[in-house]
Amino acid sequence: MKWINTPDDVIGYAITYIKVYLEKPAAVFSELKGFADIVYIPKKPSEKPAMIIELKYDKSAEGAIAQIKEKRYVESLKEYQGNMLLVGINYDKMTKTPLTKLIVSLGIPTTISMLVTNIYNMVDTYFVGTLGESQQAATGILFTLQAIIQAIAFMLGQGSGTLVSKSLAEQDQEEASEYVSTAFFSGLVIGSILMVGGLLFLNPFMRLLGSTETILPYARQYGACVLITCPVMIGSIVINNNLRYEGKAFYSMIGLVSGGLLNIFGDYLFVVVFQMGVLGAGLATAISQSISFIILLYFFRKMAQSRIGLGAVSRELSVYGTISKIGFPAVIRQGLSSISSGLLNNLTKPYGDAAIAAMSIVNRFAAFIMCVGLGIGQGFQPVASFNYQAGEYKRVKNLKRGEIYLADLLK
Repeated sequence: MKWINTPDDVIGYAITYIKVYLEKPAAVFSELKGFADIVYIPKKPSEKPAMIIELKYDKSAEGAIAQIKEKRYVESLKEYQGNMLLVGINYDKMTKTPLTKLIVSLGIPTTISMLVTNIYNMVDTYFVGTLGESQQAATGILFTLQAIIQAIAFMLGQGSGTLVSKSLAEQDQEEASEYVSTAFFSGLVIGSILMVGGLLFLNPFMRLLGSTETILPYARQYGACVLITCPVMIGSIVINNNLRYEGKAFYSMIGLVSGGLLNIFGDYLFVVVFQMGVLGAGLATAISQSISFIILLYFFRKMAQSRIGLGAVSRELSVYGTISKIGFPAVIRQGLSSISSGLLNNLTKPYGDAAIAAMSIVNRFAAFIMCVGLGIGQGFQPVASFNYQAGEYKRVKNLKRGEIYLADLLK
């Protein structure tokens, strides 16, 4: 355990800290004996009698917290997750947990999230496919639009997530909050611009993405639903990425999987039961994305170390530039995918709606195959970023070797 000179030095060095003001330090400490250590006792006569205690991370800590609260010893504390936990837990987890265990804990939830997301896309294709070729082709047109939205969101999410991981490795929660808040609200603004512009020019936009005149009525219905939820979709992906980069991939998985399962249920309800056709599939997507956003935002507020708030949004252009620069590879990868999908739709036009529908099915199946590798790879990213900034270069090298071995294994 590290001894602290001043209360301000506490952040980042231990698992759980509470600053306690009391009249009889010895009496309180005897009550906490067994699951707490004294870290700091003031020595200046001007200071109040006080001590800062470190609670060990086990079940008994919950009892200590309840006991301290009940006896009103606590003057000030930093709360989140429903307990009083500071960055020490996450710091130790990311820098000391065996790499294999850490990658599995981060990569598996991400892979499951991506698998479920792609499964609901395929289920969406199935239900709409029962309505006809033109309706099926409309989902392919909107798959391209969703790829464009995701490209922007991944740029903001991965760019800010990398910087958040770096800041937390330096134990700077304020800077981490600035990055995630800037990316989140930038995403909402960009999403709103896309929504308004897309809805105003819906017909030419759908034609640009490859829609024929027979597909257009259905593409308009589905497209309107997707565009309305554009800000929410970008916000969800930004939150999802930042949860992963903080080592909270499990909670990210819950948010995405919940949305995917709701979408599958919504497709059946609106398309099959209520007979709402393509509009029903679009509504299922919009509703499930909105609920997923709420779940992710809830988990972020409860579990993340950084915070999202308007007051934390940066006013420096350099911050926006840094986020975009780091996230640029993601927007290139996803952006090229959306461009190629749009080109294929337009090149397939002369062969009819059935050909475009067939291409949409192939694209979704290809995305399903790719998501396993991408999911595991995204488990590596936050670990590498955090440990590099924390100066754990040996762990980063070992991580890279493991990534190469795994890539060879998946070939």
